[in-house]
Amino acid sequence: MTVRFEPQNFEMFSGDSEILRFTVTDDSGMAQSLASIVSARFALAASSRSPTLATKSLGSGITVTDAANGLVEVELDPSDTADISGGRRSADRPGREYYHELELTDSSGNVSTVAYGWVTVLRDLQA
Repeated sequence: MTVRFEPQNFEMFSGDSEILRFTVTDDSGMAQSLASIVSARFALAASSRSPTLATKSLGSGITVTDAANGLVEVELDPSDTADISGGRRSADRPGREYYHELELTDSSGNVSTVAYGWVTVLRDLQA
């Protein structure tokens, strides 16, 4: 699978539910069919070299919502970020930044990183 990817950065509040939507495209920007995808893995970590803090897999937090048009959703649960620690201090926002990555594997065994970037997790008010 040949894909084009660019950093996909976003922010969210700790302990919130969040659905991340990704469109997988080829080098020319056309949607890449995901019909042959057999596994998927999403990971969240303090950095690209750190142990994972939260993971999702196909059927367990990751759904291919429209295979023909390359659409994938990753569902983060409140527990994935409620007590998250580490991460780097955000330069321009109140919060900590964490690295995320989405990998897909097709039926031929080809593994492709289709999304990566930084999520700024903002602390919500404590009651």
